Amino acid sequence: SHILEIEASQLTWVVVQSDDQTPNEALLQPGQRIIWKAQKQFLLTLGNAAGVVVRLNGESQGPFGNPGQVVREIRLRP
Repeated sequence: SHILEIEASQLTWVVVQSDDQTPNEALLQPGQRIIWKAQKQFLLTLGNAAGVVVRLNGESQGPFGNPGQVVREIRLRP
C-alpha cells in the first residue's frame, strides 16, 4: 500500500479520498499530522493550499497553491 502524510503548518481544512473509499475530512491545527493509506491513488482538497506539507511515500509533493487558496481534486498516484 501507499502512504500519504499531511502535516499542517497553518490551520487547514483537508479532504482526502483513498482509492474509491468515502472521502474523509479534517481540520488540522498547526503541528498536527495525519496519515492515510491507499492501494492506487489519493484525491485531495486543500482549504489552505500553502498551509500543509504533503508527502507521498516519504517524498514531498507540491506546493499546491498560495496561502488561503482552496485547491480541489489534486490527484496523487505513486
